[in-house]
Amino acid sequence: MFFDEARIERAQKQERIRRWMRPLTVVLAFVAAAMAGLAWLLTTPSGLAFLLERATQGAPFDVSLESIELNPGQTAVATDRWRIVLHELDIEPRDPDRAHITAHRVELDTPSLRDILQIGEVDLGHIRIDGLDIHTNRQRPPPEWEARKTFIRAVRARVVEAYDVNYRAEPDPPLDVAAMGGIEARLERVVWAPGNREISGRGTLKAKSFQTGTLVLDGLEVDDLRVLRSDLTFGHGTFTYGGGQGTLTGEVLHFNRKAQATFEVGLTGARAEQMVSAATGRPSPLYARVDGSLTVHSGGDLPRGGGWMNARVRLTGGIFPLGSTDKPLIRDMLRVAPFMEVDDEDRVILGDIAGRLRLDRGTVLLHDLEYQAPRRTLMLWGDIQPDKAEVVFRAVPPSNADKRAGFGLVAFYEEGDENFRFRLGRKADLLPERKDGESLGASVRRRLQAAE
Repeated sequence: MFFDEARIERAQKQERIRRWMRPLTVVLAFVAAAMAGLAWLLTTPSGLAFLLERATQGAPFDVSLESIELNPGQTAVATDRWRIVLHELDIEPRDPDRAHITAHRVELDTPSLRDILQIGEVDLGHIRIDGLDIHTNRQRPPPEWEARKTFIRAVRARVVEAYDVNYRAEPDPPLDVAAMGGIEARLERVVWAPGNREISGRGTLKAKSFQTGTLVLDGLEVDDLRVLRSDLTFGHGTFTYGGGQGTLTGEVLHFNRKAQATFEVGLTGARAEQMVSAATGRPSPLYARVDGSLTVHSGGDLPRGGGWMNARVRLTGGIFPLGSTDKPLIRDMLRVAPFMEVDDEDRVILGDIAGRLRLDRGTVLLHDLEYQAPRRTLMLWGDIQPDKAEVVFRAVPPSNADKRAGFGLVAFYEEGDENFRFRLGRKADLLPERKDGESLGASVRRRLQAAE
């Protein structure tokens, strides 16, 4: 009897265990199937293709690939992670105003499934991109957006390398074309937070060419590039411009919203005519070598496309062609004036000039430019715009220069003129601080002071 009761109790216990084991087995089988599915998604080309297709459903762009490779044991991060290679990646936006991105080859490491599930982070190890092209038809800041929580908190990479990168933004009035070509970049310890649209990292940047409108830089190299969330800092950079050498340091703030850029630039041996033409879009009346320092500012609270450059410069080897004039007397006076030098090609030869320039989009302000000519100090100031210009040359009298106008020449053009014309300077032209009406010199001074 005792043995029968023990056997019954044992049978009942086994039955309870079997009842618990059935759903547990189902759960374990489901988990195993899920793990196997995730492993298939992350460790097979067909799974990765399926994952990419599902992930981009409903996105504002279409993604296509020529092929996907999965190479085991080739990652430098961990032995249990594989290397993914994407061939001929094409990300085409459905909105034609968004950027179209293509890449010849993209390599990255498979992420850790444990990190994705436990901490919501994707570690892609070492990313290498070759033959990246970015093309857009618009140059606009992104629409207003708010930070949001996402399942993936961060995407990390130990190293991101990009080679043969080209970027081009088509003209979008008032902005002209913007382009960078032959880019090579390397960033380390990269972290991207998709919910905040922020990225951080540190590295280097090279570009064979950089163009914004008519301003073209060549051989740009930045050896200390830092990205912190939404700010970009250029620790030290070099470039060539207008036949001379340049250095730069600066920052671009809030690039994920409306970017604001400020740079300190040094120039050695650049050409003044290239700087003036870049600002006005027409041939420069002034030819000279430029050495000096510039502060460059654009974006931020300025109107769309707005920007300016303030410069303290020294001009050497300066030439100002006389061009055509309907008053031969002016040319004759310049030839005999003891403080002016005119060569056989009707060009005024300028000495070493030191002073200030300000270049806005479409405007060049010349101010406090001064040089020592024979027997006199000559001053140069003016305002050059695409459709009109006025530049004053003044021979400063040896005494009472604040009251005596002395001799001067005004070079000018108006809408429809191809070349500068000339006239003798009036008293209001040559004494910029006169109180009986704002002259060109007073206007230039006021605008420079307002900008500082």
